[in-house]
Amino acid sequence: MLTKETWLFINTFAPWVAAIGSIGAVIVALYLARRSDQLRLDVSAGVRMIVMGSGLHPQSEEVVSIRITNIGRREAEVVGLGWRIGIFRRRYLEQMPSFNPLEPPLPVRLRDGEEMFRRIPLSPTSLWLDDFIRTCLGKWPHLLEVKFIRVRVFTSVGRVFEACLEPGLQRKLLQHVEVPRAP
Repeated sequence: MLTKETWLFINTFAPWVAAIGSIGAVIVALYLARRSDQLRLDVSAGVRMIVMGSGLHPQSEEVVSIRITNIGRREAEVVGLGWRIGIFRRRYLEQMPSFNPLEPPLPVRLRDGEEMFRRIPLSPTSLWLDDFIRTCLGKWPHLLEVKFIRVRVFTSVGRVFEACLEPGLQRKLLQHVEVPRAP
Protein backbone atom coordinates (compact mmCIF):
# COMPACT_ATOMS: atom_id res chain seq x y z
CA MET A 1 0.00 0.00 0.00
CA LEU A 2 1.31 3.41 -0.97
CA THR A 3 1.47 6.13 1.63
CA LYS A 4 0.50 9.76 1.23
CA GLU A 5 4.17 10.80 1.07
CA THR A 6 4.85 8.28 -1.71
CA TRP A 7 1.97 9.65 -3.79
CA LEU A 8 3.19 13.21 -3.27
CA PHE A 9 6.66 12.16 -4.45
CA ILE A 10 5.22 10.43 -7.55
CA ASN A 11 3.06 13.48 -8.37
CA THR A 12 6.11 15.76 -8.40
CA PHE A 13 7.07 14.15 -11.72
CA ALA A 14 3.72 14.89 -13.41
CA PRO A 15 4.70 18.41 -14.64
CA TRP A 16 7.91 17.02 -16.13
CA VAL A 17 6.05 14.28 -18.00
CA ALA A 18 3.48 16.81 -19.26
CA ALA A 19 6.25 19.15 -20.46
CA ILE A 20 8.05 16.35 -22.32
CA GLY A 21 4.74 15.28 -23.92
CA SER A 22 4.02 18.84 -25.06
CA ILE A 23 7.47 19.23 -26.59
CA GLY A 24 7.05 15.89 -28.39
CA ALA A 25 3.66 16.96 -29.78
CA VAL A 26 5.13 20.23 -31.10
CA ILE A 27 8.02 18.38 -32.78
CA VAL A 28 5.64 15.91 -34.48
CA ALA A 29 3.33 18.74 -35.63
CA LEU A 30 6.23 20.70 -37.12
CA TYR A 31 7.55 17.59 -38.85
CA LEU A 32 4.17 16.78 -40.42
CA ALA A 33 3.61 20.39 -41.51
CA ARG A 34 7.03 20.59 -43.13
CA ARG A 35 6.71 17.18 -44.76
CA SER A 36 3.64 18.24 -46.75
CA ASP A 37 5.65 21.09 -48.31
CA GLN A 38 8.39 18.80 -49.62
CA LEU A 39 8.60 17.68 -53.21
CA ARG A 40 8.30 13.88 -53.45
CA LEU A 41 8.63 11.88 -56.67
CA ASP A 42 8.73 8.14 -57.23
CA VAL A 43 10.97 7.22 -60.18
CA SER A 44 11.55 3.89 -61.94
CA ALA A 45 13.26 2.72 -65.14
CA GLY A 46 12.76 -0.71 -66.66
CA VAL A 47 12.11 -2.67 -69.83
CA ARG A 48 8.48 -2.87 -70.99
CA MET A 49 6.74 -4.47 -73.94
CA ILE A 50 4.29 -2.10 -75.67
CA VAL A 51 1.52 -3.97 -77.53
CA MET A 52 -0.23 -2.03 -80.28
CA GLY A 53 -3.30 -3.01 -82.20
CA SER A 54 -5.58 -5.96 -81.74
CA GLY A 55 -6.95 -8.84 -83.71
CA LEU A 56 -4.88 -11.58 -85.31
CA HIS A 57 -1.64 -9.66 -85.75
CA PRO A 58 -0.92 -7.27 -82.90
CA GLN A 59 2.42 -5.49 -83.05
CA SER A 60 4.72 -5.16 -80.09
CA GLU A 61 7.77 -3.09 -79.34
CA GLU A 62 10.28 -3.29 -76.50
CA VAL A 63 11.06 0.03 -74.78
CA VAL A 64 12.95 1.47 -71.84
CA SER A 65 10.16 2.99 -69.77
CA ILE A 66 10.92 5.77 -67.30
CA ARG A 67 7.97 6.38 -64.95
CA ILE A 68 7.75 9.46 -62.72
CA THR A 69 4.93 9.75 -60.17
CA ASN A 70 4.27 12.70 -57.87
CA ILE A 71 3.61 11.10 -54.47
CA GLY A 72 3.70 14.38 -52.53
CA ARG A 73 1.08 17.06 -52.09
CA ARG A 74 3.14 19.76 -53.75
CA GLU A 75 2.99 20.29 -57.52
CA ALA A 76 6.21 19.24 -59.28
CA GLU A 77 7.65 20.38 -62.58
CA VAL A 78 9.92 17.90 -64.35
CA VAL A 79 12.40 19.74 -66.55
CA GLY A 80 14.83 16.99 -67.58
CA LEU A 81 16.00 13.38 -67.40
CA GLY A 82 19.45 11.92 -67.11
CA TRP A 83 21.68 9.09 -65.95
CA ARG A 84 24.41 8.65 -63.35
CA ILE A 85 27.00 5.95 -64.01
CA GLY A 86 29.76 4.71 -61.74
CA ILE A 87 30.62 4.45 -58.08
CA PHE A 88 33.81 6.38 -57.44
CA ARG A 89 34.43 8.03 -60.81
CA ARG A 90 30.89 9.08 -61.56
CA ARG A 91 29.75 10.23 -64.97
CA TYR A 92 26.57 12.22 -65.52
CA LEU A 93 24.54 12.19 -68.74
CA GLU A 94 21.44 14.06 -69.78
CA GLN A 95 18.81 12.29 -71.85
CA MET A 96 17.69 14.45 -74.75
CA PRO A 97 13.96 14.18 -75.34
CA SER A 98 12.99 12.51 -78.58
CA PHE A 99 9.97 13.69 -80.51
CA ASN A 100 7.02 11.49 -79.64
CA PRO A 101 3.53 12.87 -80.31
CA LEU A 102 2.09 10.64 -77.54
CA GLU A 103 4.27 12.16 -74.82
CA PRO A 104 4.09 15.78 -73.70
CA PRO A 105 7.26 17.85 -74.21
CA LEU A 106 9.33 18.84 -71.20
CA PRO A 107 8.83 20.63 -68.86
CA VAL A 108 5.82 18.72 -67.49
CA ARG A 109 3.82 19.75 -64.41
CA LEU A 110 2.66 16.91 -62.15
CA ARG A 111 -0.02 17.48 -59.53
CA ASP A 112 -0.53 15.17 -56.56
CA GLY A 113 -0.87 11.58 -57.81
CA GLU A 114 -0.18 12.33 -61.47
CA GLU A 115 2.48 10.45 -63.40
CA MET A 116 4.35 10.75 -66.65
CA PHE A 117 6.23 8.30 -68.83
CA ARG A 118 9.17 8.57 -71.17
CA ARG A 119 9.67 5.62 -73.48
CA ILE A 120 12.87 4.98 -75.41
CA PRO A 121 12.51 2.36 -78.18
CA LEU A 122 14.81 -0.67 -78.11
CA SER A 123 13.98 -1.86 -81.63
CA PRO A 124 16.85 -2.96 -83.93
CA THR A 125 16.53 0.31 -85.86
CA SER A 126 16.92 2.31 -82.64
CA LEU A 127 20.55 2.86 -81.76
CA TRP A 128 19.89 4.08 -78.21
CA LEU A 129 21.03 0.88 -76.49
CA ASP A 130 24.24 0.65 -78.56
CA ASP A 131 25.04 4.33 -77.99
CA PHE A 132 24.26 4.12 -74.27
CA ILE A 133 26.54 1.12 -73.76
CA ARG A 134 29.37 2.56 -75.88
CA THR A 135 29.18 6.00 -74.28
CA CYS A 136 28.52 5.03 -70.69
CA LEU A 137 29.78 1.54 -70.02
CA GLY A 138 32.68 0.97 -72.35
CA LYS A 139 33.28 -2.16 -74.39
CA TRP A 140 32.92 -4.80 -71.64
CA PRO A 141 30.93 -3.59 -68.66
CA HIS A 142 30.69 -5.76 -65.60
CA LEU A 143 27.76 -6.42 -63.29
CA LEU A 144 28.97 -4.05 -60.58
CA GLU A 145 29.12 -1.12 -62.99
CA VAL A 146 25.60 -1.83 -64.28
CA LYS A 147 24.26 -2.18 -60.71
CA PHE A 148 25.26 1.42 -59.97
CA ILE A 149 23.51 3.08 -62.93
CA ARG A 150 20.83 5.50 -61.75
CA VAL A 151 18.10 7.25 -63.69
CA ARG A 152 17.83 10.91 -62.68
CA VAL A 153 14.88 13.32 -62.79
CA PHE A 154 15.53 17.07 -62.67
CA THR A 155 12.90 19.44 -61.25
CA SER A 156 12.36 23.18 -61.63
CA VAL A 157 13.29 23.81 -57.97
CA GLY A 158 16.75 22.29 -58.45
CA ARG A 159 16.00 19.02 -56.69
CA VAL A 160 17.23 15.83 -58.40
CA PHE A 161 15.55 12.47 -57.79
CA GLU A 162 17.42 9.24 -58.53
CA ALA A 163 16.41 5.58 -58.75
CA CYS A 164 18.18 2.29 -59.49
CA LEU A 165 17.45 0.48 -62.71
CA GLU A 166 15.05 -2.43 -62.50
CA PRO A 167 16.73 -5.87 -62.74
CA GLY A 168 15.23 -6.48 -66.21
CA LEU A 169 16.92 -3.39 -67.63
CA GLN A 170 20.21 -4.32 -65.94
CA ARG A 171 20.04 -7.78 -67.58
CA LYS A 172 19.19 -6.21 -70.95
CA LEU A 173 22.27 -3.97 -70.76
CA LEU A 174 24.54 -6.89 -69.87
CA GLN A 175 23.05 -9.17 -72.56
CA HIS A 176 23.46 -6.57 -75.27
CA VAL A 177 27.18 -6.16 -74.72
CA GLU A 178 29.45 -7.74 -77.31
CA VAL A 179 31.15 -10.82 -75.96
CA PRO A 180 34.92 -10.64 -76.61
CA ARG A 181 36.10 -13.20 -79.15
CA ALA A 182 39.20 -15.34 -78.68
CA PRO A 183 42.01 -14.55 -81.19
